[in-house]
Amino acid sequence: MTSTQTPCSAMKNPVIPASETKNIETKEKIKTKILRKQPAFSPTLDYSYLPDYIPRDFIQAVKPFFTTAAEICSLWQKARVAYKKLNIEKPLEMLIPEVIQGFKITVYQYKLQKIRTSFAQYFYGVIYGMLTVERRRESYSNVLGYDWLNEGSGES
Repeated sequence: MTSTQTPCSAMKNPVIPASETKNIETKEKIKTKILRKQPAFSPTLDYSYLPDYIPRDFIQAVKPFFTTAAEICSLWQKARVAYKKLNIEKPLEMLIPEVIQGFKITVYQYKLQKIRTSFAQYFYGVIYGMLTVERRRESYSNVLGYDWLNEGSGES
């Protein structure tokens, strides 16, 4: 019976190998794995790597102030979000001059140190305001009502 008691006592207190215990070596391996996840190339790409859906006119206007593709793409996304939120009938490609003008207004306000939030937030606000005016123009042109302002101009 002593032989049956020996395996049971070994199961109660299992021996843990040294590799499974907490070692300084495992912590160092974890640190090296985290460090190796960084990309080997530079994450800052210039404007030439921008996707084709961003208009060239917009890129040319923004390029002197923002050189990385991520910044320019972020600004274009702000303009797209404002456009989609307002449900304008014209395609956004036809409103590029308004978007560029909004960018110029934002740069001007930035140079005067009038922007209290981030540049991108202010740019979104300016674009949203300018596209709201465009949306109102569309709504006004769709109104079929009595034009009392131009009614008396032809008759005297």
